[in-house]
Amino acid sequence: GRRSSPVPWRFEDIVWDLGMRRADMDHHRDIISRALYTEDILEAKKNNRTAVIAHIESTQMIENELDRLDVLYGLGVRCLGLTYNTRTNVGDGCGERTDSGLSSFGLKVVERMNRLGMLIDLAHSAPLTSTEAIEASTAPCCITHAFPRAVYDHPRGFPDSVIELMVKKGGVIGVE
Repeated sequence: GRRSSPVPWRFEDIVWDLGMRRADMDHHRDIISRALYTEDILEAKKNNRTAVIAHIESTQMIENELDRLDVLYGLGVRCLGLTYNTRTNVGDGCGERTDSGLSSFGLKVVERMNRLGMLIDLAHSAPLTSTEAIEASTAPCCITHAFPRAVYDHPRGFPDSVIELMVKKGGVIGVE
């Protein structure tokens, strides 16, 4: 996401990256399948192919334009992280000095992602932001890569309260 600027997460760069990756995958259909739905994953497995799910680790590129979520969904993005370590218009990342939770815009983002069917990833979000997203979401959320803070005390880790809420609401966590 840094094609045209040293600043990451520019919308134009993300669209370019998605187009390039889609072209690459289309030229390797014998081993790769784009996965937009669960059925695509099952079909890829049946045909001995790798299913690829488009995922972006931050909402930074949507800025304050909610409809950009629809554009990203239309381009095949099915999983999206709310933050990447720092504060966005959506909420606070795990690297921020404070954690103010989801913004009012962030609540609208969660609602829109639920409506679209996009999986909400909290891997780089701060604990309060994560808690509020899990509580606001009508669908299970995920933490694609993290660890319990009780095992390793680091800002990227999650307190037990977030992990327990994630489990209670049917979400999953990828342990790194």
